[in-house]
Amino acid sequence: MALIHMIFAIVLTALTQVGGAVWLLALILRGTGPARVLRHGFLLISLYTAFSVGAWALSPVFGRVALPCFGTDVAGLRAERLAFCVMNRSYVVPELADELVLVGQALATEGYELRTLDAGFPIPMPMVPHLTHAAGRAVDIALPLDGMRAPFGYFAFVQPQEGDPQPCDGQIAGLRWDLPGLQPATVTLDEGALRAQLTAILDRPRLEVLIEPHLEARLGFDSPRLRFQGCHAARHDDHIHIRLN
Repeated sequence: MALIHMIFAIVLTALTQVGGAVWLLALILRGTGPARVLRHGFLLISLYTAFSVGAWALSPVFGRVALPCFGTDVAGLRAERLAFCVMNRSYVVPELADELVLVGQALATEGYELRTLDAGFPIPMPMVPHLTHAAGRAVDIALPLDGMRAPFGYFAFVQPQEGDPQPCDGQIAGLRWDLPGLQPATVTLDEGALRAQLTAILDRPRLEVLIEPHLEARLGFDSPRLRFQGCHAARHDDHIHIRLN
């Protein structure tokens, strides 16, 4: 049983940063008796809220700020799902936050918005499974899809069309997952919305984007700040990745 609790703690730490400590502390404080499971659940909710608020309060000490969660906070910028905020995965350095606010405001004037996915934790540490989010200088952005939202915010891939660039065709490497079992029946990209997003991002000289070559080619872009992440990292045609130089 102790091993199971340690596994829970490790997984919750990887997902939320504070969840592992909360799980173990609730386990200690719940006591014994028939009501211990209910007490554990109550303690989990209470302690998780307290720890998350504490991490939010401490985040400026570590050079992090929280990105907006709701569309009412900043025009054109919001979390794709509230879960990313609840799980403490929406923190970046202030410079990146300022740039994203300006991108969101520019998009709002055209009737579009930027929807954030994983960014970083409030206190610097690696964020599984990402390779480059620990520094708080990167954030994933949901692709704008017609009439649907991607499962979990990720994993609805816009597949290359015939003749599109496919530099990883036939390769099996690293974290480049296809996850066919999670794919919706159809995935239709809102090309106008993504084109507007990339244009607004490229208007900010300090920002770069990781994106699949077939999407860049399809939308008619050719910029050195639109980069291919390589064949050993996750695909970037279910989301794009913005990073601050």
